[in-house]
Amino acid sequence: MKRAVMFARAIQSKTGMLIIDRRLRELNWRLGTNASVGSNAGPELYTAYKQDPIKNRPPNSDPREAAELILSLWSDILRSMSHEDFHRVALVTHNSAKILLCSILGEALSRYRERRIDNASITKIVIDKFGKAHIEYENKTDHLSEKT
Repeated sequence: MKRAVMFARAIQSKTGMLIIDRRLRELNWRLGTNASVGSNAGPELYTAYKQDPIKNRPPNSDPREAAELILSLWSDILRSMSHEDFHRVALVTHNSAKILLCSILGEALSRYRERRIDNASITKIVIDKFGKAHIEYENKTDHLSEKT
């Protein structure tokens, strides 16, 4: 979470506020590709997990927990801001953003691992006048390219 907080502080001057919320923390389930890499999973569980991370999760881990956290934060954000203020929100997250995107798109939570979010990419979520979220663009990285 340290790097995410550092980045959030760097863009704070653009958004005007900074809220650090533990619901955005990275969940580390120590899932390895073989039994020696991850203490919680062997190769069979890892393969099954990649196919369906909800049904085949490592012991003591549950993506539904991450979903509850990010969706409760999202709900709090929507309730606390007027429609005119939504342009001021920047969420700096780890993989929990994938869960939020699945929710907005109406996709099954089990598909969250299929979403791609590159480091330092930007996804823009627009809230319409009815309070419904839409994704304007996802995983945008052109701001990272070298200027010539």
